[in-house]
This record gives sequence, C-alpha cells and structure tokens, in this order.
Amino acid sequence: MPTPVSRLLLGVAGALALSATTALAQDYIQPSGMTGSPNPPAAPAPAAPAPSAKPPKTEAPVSAETPADPVSDLLRQRGETYRRAGDDQQNPDEVRTTSALNAEIAAQNALADNADAAANADYDAVQRRYQDEAAAAEAARLRYEDESRAAEAARLRYEQDRAAWEANARRRAPIAYPDRPLPPGQPVG
Repeated sequence: MPTPVSRLLLGVAGALALSATTALAQDYIQPSGMTGSPNPPAAPAPAAPAPSAKPPKTEAPVSAETPADPVSDLLRQRGETYRRAGDDQQNPDEVRTTSALNAEIAAQNALADNADAAANADYDAVQRRYQDEAAAAEAARLRYEDESRAAEAARLRYEQDRAAWEANARRRAPIAYPDRPLPPGQPVG
C-alpha cells in the first residue's frame, strides 16, 4: 500500500504529465498543416534577419533525374538536408576506410547469399530424397496390401478345398481288406 508521501509524489507527477501532454498537444502540427488546438495562437511578427557572415542556406533543387529517396525526403520534411561534399573536400583516409568497409560488407553479403543458396540447394535435395523415399514406402505398402489380400484369398481357397476333401472322405465308406485290419473306431462294413 502506498504511503501518503508516495501518493503525493504520484499525484504531482501525474498532474505534471497531464499539463505537459496538453501543452504538447496544442503545439502539435498535424500533417494537414492545422494545429492541434481549435484556436491557434497568433503568429509572431517576423523579426528582421540578423546580419551574419554566412549566406543563408538554401536547399539544392531536386532535378527530375534524381531518384526519389525516402530518407532524404523525410530529412527534408524535418528541415534537415544532406548534401554530399565534393570530391575535393573528401578526406582520402575516410574515403579509403569507407570503401574498405563497403567492400567488406559486400563480401559478407555475397558469402551470406552463397550460404543461403547452398542451404536451399541442400534443402531441395533432402526434400526430393524424402519425397522419393515416401513414394517408395507408399508403393511397398500398396504391394504388401495386395500380397496380403492374395494370401488371404489363397488361405480361404485352401480351407474350402480341405473342407470339401474331408466331406468327401467322410462320405466314402472304408473298404475292408482281409489282409489289413481296420483302423480303430471304424465301423465294419
């Protein structure tokens, strides 16, 4: 259970957060250019530019030949710009380091692409082998079922033939031969 002091601190922190949120929401500029508050504050009068030694920065015009770059567009919307320095202003050590890093990254990407291609080829080979083995196992199962049905049919035929033979054998009367005794349990003639 919070103590009275911690309750007081939590209440103060909540009030500060609420007031900060309200103030931020009023100054938020929506994409349509409207401010978040229904009654926007009056715009301050523009002040005269202070004289400086540097000329004001202007954005370089984007030509139709320049491809759209979402990152630079986002930076431009935020008021930031990026311009590549000319070759004469580039530090040769930084250019060399950057080129080496880019080459290393490109080599690592190529190795990763080769590893992916090899892994995909291995996967495809294993997948084909599995499918071949599954097809062979299915063929063996079907062959086993066919042979099992044929064996069962042969067993039934054998049992029918044996039953017919036994019935026929029982119908025939034993023939009495004077020189041979009859088997025990057989009726005499």
